[in-house]
Amino acid sequence: GIVFTPLLHLVLGMDFRRATATSVYLIGVTAASGGLVYLIRGDVVMGSVGPTMLGVLLGATLAARGVHHFSTAWLKRGFTILLIYVAARMLMRGLAGG
Repeated sequence: GIVFTPLLHLVLGMDFRRATATSVYLIGVTAASGGLVYLIRGDVVMGSVGPTMLGVLLGATLAARGVHHFSTAWLKRGFTILLIYVAARMLMRGLAGG
């Protein structure tokens, strides 16, 4: 998501809200396929599946309803802050060696 959203918006010229929604969809497809692999391997703790699904559903619902209350400019600012944070964390981990 942190990579797809800027690529879809800046490189492909997609509207920022659509780029964000498409990125979230791609994350969902990736997570579902990865989850299936872990399920088949027997690495899924079944007691955590329900709470995780409820949390994802609640978060997605709130985000879908709430995103319309913010201007695109504010969403871009928030995403920029998130990108800077992720880049700083990656840099610190890289410099620390792990």
